Amino acid sequence: MLQGFVTKKGTGIQLFGDYSDLGLLYETIHQLANVLDEHHERTAGQHQLLMNFAYEVRHTRQGNRLKEKFKLEDDEITYFGAQFTWVDILIFTSLLRSRAGYCMLDKLQQSSLYLLEHVIERTLRKYVPVHAENLVSVINGAIPFDHPYTFLIYQKTHSEFLLLPLGNKARMKTLYNLLWENYHPFSKPHVDFVKQLEKTAKENACKVIELEQTEFPEIVW
Repeated sequence: MLQGFVTKKGTGIQLFGDYSDLGLLYETIHQLANVLDEHHERTAGQHQLLMNFAYEVRHTRQGNRLKEKFKLEDDEITYFGAQFTWVDILIFTSLLRSRAGYCMLDKLQQSSLYLLEHVIERTLRKYVPVHAENLVSVINGAIPFDHPYTFLIYQKTHSEFLLLPLGNKARMKTLYNLLWENYHPFSKPHVDFVKQLEKTAKENACKVIELEQTEFPEIVW
Protein backbone atom coordinates (compact mmCIF):
# COMPACT_ATOMS: atom_id res chain seq x y z
CA MET A 1 0.00 0.00 0.00
CA LEU A 2 1.54 3.31 -1.07
CA GLN A 3 1.88 6.04 1.55
CA GLY A 4 2.27 9.79 0.98
CA PHE A 5 3.62 12.56 3.21
CA VAL A 6 4.31 16.24 2.59
CA THR A 7 8.02 17.12 2.71
CA LYS A 8 9.28 19.34 5.54
CA LYS A 9 9.19 22.62 3.55
CA GLY A 10 6.11 21.64 1.56
CA THR A 11 8.08 21.43 -1.69
CA GLY A 12 6.74 18.04 -2.61
CA ILE A 13 5.62 14.62 -1.52
CA GLN A 14 7.38 11.63 -0.04
CA LEU A 15 6.02 8.45 -1.60
CA PHE A 16 6.61 5.15 0.17
CA GLY A 17 5.69 1.65 -0.87
CA ASP A 18 6.76 -1.94 -0.44
CA TYR A 19 8.77 -3.87 -3.04
CA SER A 20 5.64 -5.22 -4.71
CA ASP A 21 3.85 -1.83 -4.90
CA LEU A 22 6.83 -0.17 -6.51
CA GLY A 23 7.47 -3.05 -8.88
CA LEU A 24 3.92 -2.90 -10.21
CA LEU A 25 4.09 0.89 -10.58
CA TYR A 26 7.40 0.61 -12.46
CA GLU A 27 5.90 -2.02 -14.79
CA THR A 28 2.83 0.17 -15.42
CA ILE A 29 4.90 3.24 -16.25
CA HIS A 30 6.95 1.23 -18.74
CA GLN A 31 3.83 -0.26 -20.28
CA LEU A 32 2.59 3.26 -21.03
CA ALA A 33 5.99 4.58 -22.11
CA ASN A 34 6.70 1.73 -24.50
CA VAL A 35 3.91 2.73 -26.88
CA LEU A 36 5.48 6.18 -27.31
CA ASP A 37 8.09 6.66 -30.02
CA GLU A 38 11.10 8.20 -28.27
CA HIS A 39 12.44 9.44 -31.61
CA HIS A 40 9.27 11.10 -32.93
CA GLU A 41 9.08 14.86 -32.36
CA ARG A 42 5.53 14.78 -30.97
CA THR A 43 6.03 11.93 -28.52
CA ALA A 44 9.72 12.11 -27.53
CA GLY A 45 9.06 14.57 -24.69
CA GLN A 46 6.28 12.44 -23.22
CA HIS A 47 8.49 9.37 -23.41
CA GLN A 48 11.32 11.22 -21.65
CA LEU A 49 8.99 12.36 -18.84
CA LEU A 50 7.75 8.82 -18.19
CA MET A 51 11.26 7.38 -18.30
CA ASN A 52 12.39 9.98 -15.74
CA PHE A 53 9.60 8.83 -13.43
CA ALA A 54 10.38 5.16 -14.07
CA TYR A 55 14.04 5.79 -13.24
CA GLU A 56 13.14 7.24 -9.84
CA VAL A 57 10.68 4.43 -9.07
CA ARG A 58 13.29 1.81 -10.00
CA HIS A 59 15.91 3.33 -7.72
CA THR A 60 13.33 3.70 -4.97
CA ARG A 61 12.48 0.01 -5.24
CA GLN A 62 16.18 -0.84 -5.05
CA GLY A 63 16.42 1.05 -1.76
CA ASN A 64 18.61 3.83 -3.15
CA ARG A 65 16.46 6.75 -1.96
CA LEU A 66 14.59 6.60 1.38
CA LYS A 67 13.76 3.80 3.82
CA GLU A 68 11.22 3.91 6.60
CA LYS A 69 9.70 1.34 8.96
CA PHE A 70 5.91 1.33 9.15
CA LYS A 71 3.91 -0.57 11.75
CA LEU A 72 1.00 -2.49 10.23
CA GLU A 73 -1.07 -4.21 12.91
CA ASP A 74 1.54 -6.20 14.86
CA ASP A 75 4.19 -6.24 12.16
CA GLU A 76 6.90 -3.71 11.36
CA ILE A 77 7.57 -3.45 7.63
CA THR A 78 10.32 -1.59 5.79
CA TYR A 79 8.99 0.63 3.03
CA PHE A 80 11.08 2.25 0.33
CA GLY A 81 10.45 5.87 -0.59
CA ALA A 82 11.47 8.85 -2.70
CA GLN A 83 10.78 12.58 -2.76
CA PHE A 84 9.14 14.30 -5.72
CA THR A 85 8.46 18.00 -6.08
CA TRP A 86 4.76 18.80 -6.45
CA VAL A 87 5.24 19.99 -10.02
CA ASP A 88 7.02 16.75 -10.96
CA ILE A 89 4.56 14.33 -9.40
CA LEU A 90 1.55 16.21 -10.80
CA ILE A 91 2.97 16.23 -14.31
CA PHE A 92 4.09 12.60 -14.17
CA THR A 93 0.74 11.39 -12.84
CA SER A 94 -1.29 13.53 -15.24
CA LEU A 95 0.67 12.12 -18.16
CA LEU A 96 0.17 8.55 -16.93
CA ARG A 97 -3.60 9.09 -16.73
CA SER A 98 -3.62 10.73 -20.16
CA ARG A 99 -1.69 7.88 -21.78
CA ALA A 100 -3.79 5.23 -20.02
CA GLY A 101 -6.66 6.25 -22.30
CA TYR A 102 -4.65 5.06 -25.32
CA CYS A 103 -3.10 1.88 -23.98
CA MET A 104 -4.45 -1.45 -22.82
CA LEU A 105 -3.76 -1.95 -19.13
CA ASP A 106 -4.92 -4.93 -17.12
CA LYS A 107 -6.90 -4.46 -13.91
CA LEU A 108 -3.84 -4.80 -11.72
CA GLN A 109 -1.99 -2.07 -13.61
CA GLN A 110 -5.06 0.16 -13.49
CA SER A 111 -5.21 -0.39 -9.74
CA SER A 112 -1.60 0.79 -9.47
CA LEU A 113 -2.49 4.07 -11.21
CA TYR A 114 -5.60 4.59 -9.10
CA LEU A 115 -3.64 3.95 -5.90
CA LEU A 116 -0.95 6.45 -6.92
CA GLU A 117 -3.59 9.06 -7.73
CA HIS A 118 -5.47 8.36 -4.50
CA VAL A 119 -2.36 8.82 -2.33
CA ILE A 120 -1.41 12.09 -4.04
CA GLU A 121 -4.97 13.46 -3.85
CA ARG A 122 -5.31 12.52 -0.17
CA THR A 123 -1.98 14.16 0.66
CA LEU A 124 -2.91 17.32 -1.25
CA ARG A 125 -6.32 17.61 0.43
CA LYS A 126 -4.74 17.27 3.84
CA TYR A 127 -1.97 19.79 3.08
CA VAL A 128 -3.81 22.48 1.09
CA PRO A 129 -7.57 21.82 1.20
CA VAL A 130 -8.32 25.24 -0.33
CA HIS A 131 -6.24 24.62 -3.46
CA ALA A 132 -6.51 20.84 -3.64
CA GLU A 133 -9.40 20.56 -6.11
CA ASN A 134 -7.64 22.54 -8.83
CA LEU A 135 -4.52 20.44 -8.40
CA VAL A 136 -6.53 17.21 -8.39
CA SER A 137 -7.95 18.25 -11.76
CA VAL A 138 -4.34 18.25 -13.02
CA ILE A 139 -3.90 14.65 -11.88
CA ASN A 140 -7.03 13.68 -13.78
CA GLY A 141 -5.43 14.55 -17.11
CA ALA A 142 -6.04 18.29 -17.43
CA ILE A 143 -2.62 19.03 -18.95
CA PRO A 144 -2.24 18.90 -22.75
CA PHE A 145 0.97 16.95 -23.40
CA ASP A 146 0.81 16.70 -27.18
CA HIS A 147 3.07 19.70 -27.80
CA PRO A 148 6.45 18.62 -29.22
CA TYR A 149 8.28 20.81 -26.65
CA THR A 150 6.48 19.31 -23.67
CA PHE A 151 9.66 18.22 -21.88
CA LEU A 152 11.19 21.69 -22.14
CA ILE A 153 7.93 23.17 -20.86
CA TYR A 154 8.15 20.77 -17.92
CA GLN A 155 11.71 21.89 -17.15
CA LYS A 156 10.64 25.54 -17.22
CA THR A 157 7.69 24.88 -14.89
CA HIS A 158 9.86 22.83 -12.54
CA SER A 159 12.38 25.68 -12.21
CA GLU A 160 9.75 28.37 -11.74
CA PHE A 161 8.05 26.41 -8.96
CA LEU A 162 11.33 25.95 -7.08
CA LEU A 163 11.89 29.70 -7.14
CA LEU A 164 8.63 30.37 -5.28
CA PRO A 165 8.87 31.18 -1.52
CA LEU A 166 9.56 28.14 0.65
CA GLY A 167 7.07 26.93 3.21
CA ASN A 168 4.30 29.10 1.77
CA LYS A 169 1.11 27.15 1.03
CA ALA A 170 -0.01 29.96 -1.28
CA ARG A 171 2.58 28.75 -3.77
CA MET A 172 0.34 25.74 -4.38
CA LYS A 173 -2.20 28.13 -5.89
CA THR A 174 0.63 29.60 -7.95
CA LEU A 175 1.59 26.09 -9.04
CA TYR A 176 -1.81 25.54 -10.64
CA ASN A 177 -1.48 28.86 -12.46
CA LEU A 178 2.05 27.97 -13.58
CA LEU A 179 0.89 24.67 -15.03
CA TRP A 180 -2.01 26.31 -16.83
CA GLU A 181 0.02 29.22 -18.23
CA ASN A 182 2.98 27.12 -19.34
CA TYR A 183 1.01 24.29 -20.94
CA HIS A 184 -2.09 26.01 -22.32
CA PRO A 185 -1.38 26.54 -26.06
CA PHE A 186 -2.99 29.99 -26.17
CA SER A 187 -1.57 31.53 -22.99
CA LYS A 188 0.95 34.34 -23.44
CA PRO A 189 3.71 32.67 -21.32
CA HIS A 190 3.38 29.53 -23.45
CA VAL A 191 3.45 31.39 -26.76
CA ASP A 192 6.38 33.55 -25.67
CA PHE A 193 8.36 30.53 -24.46
CA VAL A 194 7.81 28.63 -27.71
CA LYS A 195 9.01 31.65 -29.69
CA GLN A 196 12.10 31.93 -27.49
CA LEU A 197 12.86 28.23 -27.93
CA GLU A 198 12.56 28.47 -31.70
CA LYS A 199 14.78 31.56 -31.75
CA THR A 200 17.43 29.83 -29.61
CA ALA A 201 17.33 26.71 -31.78
CA LYS A 202 17.79 28.81 -34.92
CA GLU A 203 20.75 30.63 -33.39
CA ASN A 204 22.35 27.29 -32.48
CA ALA A 205 21.47 25.62 -35.79
CA CYS A 206 19.64 22.75 -34.10
CA LYS A 207 16.14 21.43 -33.55
CA VAL A 208 14.17 22.75 -30.60
CA ILE A 209 13.86 19.27 -29.08
CA GLU A 210 17.65 19.08 -29.02
CA LEU A 211 17.77 21.99 -26.57
CA GLU A 212 18.03 21.13 -22.90
CA GLN A 213 18.04 23.02 -19.64
CA THR A 214 21.01 21.85 -17.62
CA GLU A 215 20.94 24.08 -14.53
CA PHE A 216 18.09 24.11 -12.01
CA PRO A 217 17.41 25.80 -8.68
CA GLU A 218 18.39 23.78 -5.63
CA ILE A 219 15.55 21.71 -4.20
CA VAL A 220 14.94 22.47 -0.53
CA TRP A 221 12.55 19.76 0.55
